[in-house]
Amino acid sequence: SDSEPNCNPALQWMSSLKQNEQGLWKTFIPVAMHVQQWDSGGYHDAFAKKEFDETLTHFVRRWGSGRAYAPTIVVNGVEWSGWSRGQDIPLGSQRTGTLKTDGTEKPNIFEISFEPDPALSSGAGFEAHAALLGFNLQSRPSTGKNIKNALIHDFLPVIYRTGPMVVRNKVWKTSFNLSGPKGIQHQKYAVAFWITVPGNPAPLQAA
Repeated sequence: SDSEPNCNPALQWMSSLKQNEQGLWKTFIPVAMHVQQWDSGGYHDAFAKKEFDETLTHFVRRWGSGRAYAPTIVVNGVEWSGWSRGQDIPLGSQRTGTLKTDGTEKPNIFEISFEPDPALSSGAGFEAHAALLGFNLQSRPSTGKNIKNALIHDFLPVIYRTGPMVVRNKVWKTSFNLSGPKGIQHQKYAVAFWITVPGNPAPLQAA
């Protein structure tokens, strides 16, 4: 959250991941979700989304910790504090399936397909998530605890979409429109996709 000074070191750590050429986009995909929970002093974080507050609430309930705090770093659905101690991002070992994404002839339309591993079962089906990630976005809170601090944001979902997938021949599919937002300037962007089970925000696979 822009409103919480404790998040400033996490913002810097997230930006440093752009230099991790061995792991970035290959073994991990960062997504910086801003929440509204810590908006204070009349300041509203323009990058925060209600959906991200709901995601954080789901994680906290599953962890049984009883409370949320800023910043919260989540890796493979697990709360992780190793970032503040310079540790490497832990890698997942569970076999989940194959996630594929393709552009279409229509601009900004992406098709997603997920073929689960035979050992992975979900009677509730699967949900897909898609984000258009902005880089080098700037903010300077005018009120609140972080007043006048110049903040740089990377891996920020300026567009976020989610929805159910439909299955055919054991392959789950859906598509999303990730047209860029008006009024937000960024030098470059990336797209990220991930799969979850309904009711559980932990990602099964990402691309």
